[in-house]
Amino acid sequence: MDYRHTEDFARCMDVAELRAQSLRNEAITAFFAAIGRALRRLVHRVASSRDEQLLPEA
Repeated sequence: MDYRHTEDFARCMDVAELRAQSLRNEAITAFFAAIGRALRRLVHRVASSRDEQLLPEA
């Protein structure tokens, strides 16, 4: 009997597919969260450097 044609194997493959999809979604979420954090830091850095240029110390 070929193990690939059993219901147990099909269930295992379904579970593995769902797990892989979940891991992909987590990775995508983490990726875009990291991009968002980097952009916020960049905007903060640019904004603070502009404040220093606009309001020089006496």
